Amino acid sequence: MRFHTLAVVCILIAAISASGCLQSTEKTTDEILPKDHFRSVTDSRGGVEVIVPADIERVATVSDGLVEEVMFILGVDDTLIGLGSNGLLSESAYQYPLDDGGEATVTGGKNVALVLSPHLKDLPLFIDYGVAMNVETLASLEPDVVIMRLQFRTSRWQG
Repeated sequence: MRFHTLAVVCILIAAISASGCLQSTEKTTDEILPKDHFRSVTDSRGGVEVIVPADIERVATVSDGLVEEVMFILGVDDTLIGLGSNGLLSESAYQYPLDDGGEATVTGGKNVALVLSPHLKDLPLFIDYGVAMNVETLASLEPDVVIMRLQFRTSRWQG
């Protein structure tokens, strides 16, 4: 019995020792992601670095227009494929009281992003206020990146 226990202990020690000698099959990020196909981007606050495709062709956004407006200014709004806010698409009417007691009514108000890029109204909506993100819809769009405005996300989900 003692020989049997000693043999098991020796086999376990040999197995543990040998396992430390094996080479790791894990690949580094550089091996998985060729540098010419991806680039590193740090957020505007300087805190988070992410790896994104070098050539971004399909973008989904979660914003109330700011990101979309900046994309228009940069000339890349044609890469938008999905939206995360119905606020971009709504037309509104406003009434303002005037000093003389009357009212001024403004109708047909639109988000600036929609005025700049009218094609936004035709894009699929994958999230909206008070509704969970439709992950299936977002995945079906096959975006290269999803840009989420931090202030929008924070005010929305931390309530």
